[in-house]
Amino acid sequence: MIVPEWDVNIDGRIDIKDVAQVSKVFGVSHPSPRYNSDFDFNSDSRIDIKDIAIVAKNFGESH
Repeated sequence: MIVPEWDVNIDGRIDIKDVAQVSKVFGVSHPSPRYNSDFDFNSDSRIDIKDIAIVAKNFGESH
């Protein structure tokens, strides 16, 4: 099974739990110890609305 990277909690579906997990680190950027590159979907060294939007765009998908 291929898990999409935006299924951050790896439960088989993209839902509010994934959006919430990324939202918890909203505003964090590299080199902060809270920065997690797994949530930086557009690879710009910060977790922002663009990353949350990527997860939200795929909301409802399952695998």
